[in-house]
Amino acid sequence: VLKELVLLSPHDFLHTLVPFLQHNHCTYHHSNIPMSFGPYLPCRENIKLMGAKNNIRPPRPELNMCLLPSLVESSKGKDEVYDGMLLDYFLSYHQFIHLLCRVAINCEKFTDTLVKLSVLIAYEGLPLHLALFPKLWTELCQSQSVMAKTCVKLLCDDPAFSEYIKCILMDERTFLNNNVVYSFLTCFLPKIQVLSGPSCSNLISVLVMNLLTEQSNLQPELAVHRVELNKTSSLLNA
Repeated sequence: VLKELVLLSPHDFLHTLVPFLQHNHCTYHHSNIPMSFGPYLPCRENIKLMGAKNNIRPPRPELNMCLLPSLVESSKGKDEVYDGMLLDYFLSYHQFIHLLCRVAINCEKFTDTLVKLSVLIAYEGLPLHLALFPKLWTELCQSQSVMAKTCVKLLCDDPAFSEYIKCILMDERTFLNNNVVYSFLTCFLPKIQVLSGPSCSNLISVLVMNLLTEQSNLQPELAVHRVELNKTSSLLNA
């Protein structure tokens, strides 16, 4: 229904919904307000996060699709079943925000508020390894339009964007195996200051030492453990 509404009346919808959503996500990121989760939020133990049935519905309709780090019970790749459930639960919402951005580009109404919403949603989507945000912004970065250049500057000035990049490099390095994400970083990493020189050197040293240790531990059965070694070496991408 939301997708149909934004396509039928894009100007009104962008004007009303974008500030509401941006405020909603920003509030949850910067406060300790308890969130009311629906009964279907995936959890590994299949425990209902809500209590009695009369607590399931909030007092008024809400778009509570925030995915805060505290909600993610397992990092990507460690539990495929849980990864799939989490993706099924959040993917359509992230696709909806992506649609909002695409419609805003077509209408030339890509506001500062939408930029902030876009990067907040992207940050929340990192545990899912969604490449919607990198794909969109790589296109804008490569575009010659005035609106695109303005949006890219707004994005690079947003502190949340630096956190997003830093989180990829420090916590979600396997995400760099996605060529879209790699291209995205080649566009944006030169534009912002994320890690200092010594931090990068230390990080690389640790990664290299871990890989060499892993390799020596697997000798002389290296061929047998090729898959495990490939998984470990993929972390070196950052």
